[in-house]
Amino acid sequence: MQFGRTLQRLLETIVYADPSFGPVHMAKVDISDGYYRVPLTSRGALNLAVCLPSSRTNPLVAVPLTLTMGWVQSPPYFCAATETAIDHANSLLGLPDLGGLREHHQEASAARLDVTAFHRRLAPIVPAFHVARKPVGCADLYVDDGLALAQTQHMATATRRAVLHSFNGVFRANNASNWNRSPPRKEPISQKKIDEGDASWATSAILLGWLLDTVARTIRLPEHRQLRLHTVITEALQCDTVPIRLWHKLLGELRSMEKAVPGGKGLFSVLQVALQQATSTKVVLTAPVRACLQEWNLLAASLASRPTSLEELVPTPPHFVGS
Repeated sequence: MQFGRTLQRLLETIVYADPSFGPVHMAKVDISDGYYRVPLTSRGALNLAVCLPSSRTNPLVAVPLTLTMGWVQSPPYFCAATETAIDHANSLLGLPDLGGLREHHQEASAARLDVTAFHRRLAPIVPAFHVARKPVGCADLYVDDGLALAQTQHMATATRRAVLHSFNGVFRANNASNWNRSPPRKEPISQKKIDEGDASWATSAILLGWLLDTVARTIRLPEHRQLRLHTVITEALQCDTVPIRLWHKLLGELRSMEKAVPGGKGLFSVLQVALQQATSTKVVLTAPVRACLQEWNLLAASLASRPTSLEELVPTPPHFVGS
């Protein structure tokens, strides 16, 4: 599965894009009811069958026909399908005129919510000889979220069309018979989310839980995530000991935030030592642990008021070489 470094790949593409083609635009495409779109073989279905309580003489046996939630092999199987779609979309973008693809039936509704700035010019971040030689047009993936980046109107239209068609090449789109059913079958690409802004181009968007701005070239913590993190840290600081379950939740929140905190990886030592010295049920909050949590609280607040520059998170070549 390739979602582990998705955010870093997106940031690197944005930073190394040629600013003469304008800012990079972002769009997200979501697969609705993802696992339930992947059918099982007859043998695989029987392996996941479960017995249900029944007052009858013979027990009821439920046999799933699609991937189920909770099965450890469901994520890699599902990601194999979604990665195939994204790989196909990127291959289409290398063909003249997308290999003759026609307009997708959901494309017009997504285009109505586009907020574009294709003709805006930006200052370069990296030396000119390191930037991409052509406008950005690519797709990436995080589990069931297709993430697209594009510069110029032509490339944006082609990228969105390639992604939508590629997802429907793996997850079948509705036909006339599906619409006549009661209730009608849901589109694999969530129409509800498209009506709310998914698959629409913008230079400022929330991707993978981060608020990205490709004009200002910054990344910040959305307000709801900052509030959630502040609540978790505040609850911990009010206690002398913290349950292991809450401590794991706290560390998970901090690990997710660390991506946009330059040097944040070095701030986990005290917290990890506290976990190592914990009992089977709780973590003791010593003075160093409390000081570390207060520092994280300040960092979370600063991310909202002072967004992190993408240049701080993406390795770039030196502007000058020599003495």
